[in-house]
Amino acid sequence: MKKLLQGAAFSAGVILVWTLLEKIRGQQRMIRRQTEELADDRGTIKAITDNMREGLVVLTPAETVLSVNSSAISLLGAAQRNYLGQSLWALSRLPQLRETVSQALRGKAAGFSAWCGQRYCRFFASPVYQDRELTGAILLILDDTQRERSEKLRREFSANVSHELKTPLTSISGFAEMIETGMASGEDARNFARRITREASRLQTLIDDIIRLSRLDEQLPAPMGRVSLSAVCREVLATLGMVAESRQVSLSLSGTEVWARGNAGMIRELLTNLCENAVKYNREGGSVEVETRSGPEGMVSVIVRDTGIGIPSDSFQRIFERFYRVDKSRSKQTGGTGLGLSIAKHLVERQGGSITLESALGEGSSFTVTLPEWQENKCGELP
Repeated sequence: MKKLLQGAAFSAGVILVWTLLEKIRGQQRMIRRQTEELADDRGTIKAITDNMREGLVVLTPAETVLSVNSSAISLLGAAQRNYLGQSLWALSRLPQLRETVSQALRGKAAGFSAWCGQRYCRFFASPVYQDRELTGAILLILDDTQRERSEKLRREFSANVSHELKTPLTSISGFAEMIETGMASGEDARNFARRITREASRLQTLIDDIIRLSRLDEQLPAPMGRVSLSAVCREVLATLGMVAESRQVSLSLSGTEVWARGNAGMIRELLTNLCENAVKYNREGGSVEVETRSGPEGMVSVIVRDTGIGIPSDSFQRIFERFYRVDKSRSKQTGGTGLGLSIAKHLVERQGGSITLESALGEGSSFTVTLPEWQENKCGELP
């Protein structure tokens, strides 16, 4: 009987141990599954954050990095390496950043904007709570470079427009007042009236150019089609024939018949700007040569060469800026607004092309416009 009881107790013990082992194995399987799920979740979160354009940094209350994506490292201008567990200041030492993060870790959202190298960034720091307890902060970084540069251009443009409009208006007002008060009469009055007419014409041209630039900035859709560059060049040169003859400047067209994919009106306006400048800033007895050609691959080009005053090399980077003039006095004498080349650049880029300059002071200039070539099998009738 005793042996029987001992055998039963042993069997019960074996069953108990086996049951306990099964529970341990089950717990191990559950822990392993949860670990794998957690790893998958972390991998998913990392994949999402690494593909964000915005920078994201998660911080502990001690200002150490819990998580940082590649965009944040790039925007802050830091080296691409592992920053987990390190201080935020290993990433950046911007003075405003320390105060902003400190405010977030005190429970108050904060932000600021600053240049980080070549990029202008906006920073937003927010506190993170769990069960009403502050557990860290999240730092979001946005690349705002394009907007800041556009805003700077807008401010400069507004200031330049005000200055350019003020000059002819002041002249018109002064001459008109002298005629009105009788201070000018006879031939003097007629001379002042001619100057008023000239300044009013200059003012009208300036306003037209400003309106044109504003419309180009809006980037409204324009129909694209098959355009003969040679035909457009012939039209432009015919239009400028009388002006060129009065200045004793010869015009010529050469090259092969090429077809561009673009907007005929835009191309005509673009080439008119370039050829008109080539005539205006030329020397007496000079020439303007226009050449059409194929290439580079998939593109066609128009080259406008002149034998004029040329452009100094230090102006090459600014020549397409709004209101920039190489020779301000000569530009105003010829009725230039300082917007022609800026409009030309916009017109080229709207059609997927580019414009380049070669020039030597006193020897002349050469502008090359490159546009996409018309390809019937790819383009069809309309884009």
